[in-house]
Amino acid sequence: MKFKGKTAFWFWGVFVLVNAVFIQDILLAESLPTVKIVSLIIFNALFLPMVLRNYVKIEDDTLYVAFGFSKNSMKISDITEVNMMINPASAITAQDRIVIKGGENELYCTVKDREGLLEELRSRRPDLEIRRGITY
Repeated sequence: MKFKGKTAFWFWGVFVLVNAVFIQDILLAESLPTVKIVSLIIFNALFLPMVLRNYVKIEDDTLYVAFGFSKNSMKISDITEVNMMINPASAITAQDRIVIKGGENELYCTVKDREGLLEELRSRRPDLEIRRGITY
């Protein structure tokens, strides 16, 4: 089962604004603005994957969290607790992140269907502790 990640509204705004400024500068330039074109390509290569590749996937007995260029996993049997974290300073995703702990590992994610993800984890691990409203 796959759960789509959530991206903060402000990140989308900044992403679109920066692209618009670069494109406007490129289109209005009198000569070929090579540096601006390369900068636009680098900017999109770094930040577009954060928007396009943002999901949590539960497959067999493993939970996968993909975000941008990274993909981490954890066996569902290794999960010790799930915390619903509220952090006003959370970065790109959103303020309501989910922290999944297991042994020495911690996975952070934000999904559009939080309750669906929690229900799926509960169905596979009824004894799993899920704590809500933790503020960091």
